[in-house]
Amino acid sequence: MPHPGDTFLKRATSIVLEHLDDADFGVDKFCKEIGMSHTSLHTKLKTLTDHSITRFVRSIRIQKAAELIEQNMLTMADVALAVGFNNRQFFIRSFKEHFGMTPTVYKAMIKKNVILAGMGKKMSGAAEAPDIEKNFG
Repeated sequence: MPHPGDTFLKRATSIVLEHLDDADFGVDKFCKEIGMSHTSLHTKLKTLTDHSITRFVRSIRIQKAAELIEQNMLTMADVALAVGFNNRQFFIRSFKEHFGMTPTVYKAMIKKNVILAGMGKKMSGAAEAPDIEKNFG
């Protein structure tokens, strides 16, 4: 039987992903969508993830950005917009805070790792984007 926290986190994550490209999707809209007060949602997320509501949403956005970067189909500006960041500098700063490197460095490491993997080598120290479902679902 799934843990009630797991079910809640899957639902919360799903709601964020549904509004991923909406830069205006924030705490108020999230609370309304999930049907909880700001205080209740904050307390529940803090208990389950140790993240505030804002940090929870941003973390999902950044993890999805990493997935999009790995797919190598969009420009960095388009990645930022696709995950709800209208301000490119804030996107870069948030990504770096989450992964310890800028999106451009992350992309270069992914590309280098793919090249090295193709040659039968594995680059040590390459950051991997954590699975959203694994961390929040």
